[in-house]
Amino acid sequence: QVDLVHFARTMGGFTWPAKNVLTIFDLTTVLHPELHSRAAISYWRHIVPLHLRLADRIVAISKDVASGLVQHYQVPPGKIEVIYCAPQSIFDGPLAPELTATIRTKFGLPEEYLFFVGILAKKKNLTTLIQALYLLRQQHVDCPPLVLAGRRYRQSDDSAIFQQIESLGLQSEVRHLGPVESDELRGLYGGATALIYPSLHEGFGIPCLEAMKCGLPVVAARSGAIPEIVGDAALLVDDPSDPQTLADAIRQVVQDGSLRQELINRGRRRAASFSWDRLAGQLLDLYRQLLGA
Repeated sequence: QVDLVHFARTMGGFTWPAKNVLTIFDLTTVLHPELHSRAAISYWRHIVPLHLRLADRIVAISKDVASGLVQHYQVPPGKIEVIYCAPQSIFDGPLAPELTATIRTKFGLPEEYLFFVGILAKKKNLTTLIQALYLLRQQHVDCPPLVLAGRRYRQSDDSAIFQQIESLGLQSEVRHLGPVESDELRGLYGGATALIYPSLHEGFGIPCLEAMKCGLPVVAARSGAIPEIVGDAALLVDDPSDPQTLADAIRQVVQDGSLRQELINRGRRRAASFSWDRLAGQLLDLYRQLLGA
């Protein structure tokens, strides 16, 4: 007695006679199998194609994901609907200075710090980021410490970064906070000098927009959907696997105040163009098309 089922977590199924909608967020496992487990690779090679065939319509969260579905799975373009994500509403509006001060005190953070948020997965390219920080220290660049926020990711665990931090002598310059709540995250964005997001591939890259909403300049990799999402509102690194290239971008955004302000201004405008109201309206239109309403 169900008319339509929307699988919103990349795991589809058989729903006949109900209509079937499947959202695909990311094709990193297909594009970078070396970063993932055998189980994950097998799932994307053998199970996902079945789910894609069963779906009446597929929602891709970026044009990059949509093109990947066409290229790697031969999905007909007319079966795919690109519907962008958006930052949570908690990131809207002005950021109260008291919140930033409270969060800084709670976590014992300095006045300035670089920030990364996301799962600690290999695709996030944190080993290159840590190496870039080491190069900046070797080059005697006055650079804020790095704060990492996010949980470990068993499917593609990157816990080796903690050994790397120790071997390079960066224990006092890199902090891992673990998972944080949304209100804490807003304060962490507000107190940071810049968001550093060097991922090897992203299907969207929501932290970039969250940071922009909070007035934080973004340094990110020119990979996956990130250029599509940030436009000209972030400082993009052409080769995120090169520590020196990433280090140069970090140094630029740390030392150039006018660049930071320009990125902040562009970022606020860019983030404002992504909204949950628009997303909901597009999904509703899709449901109506499939149901003939």
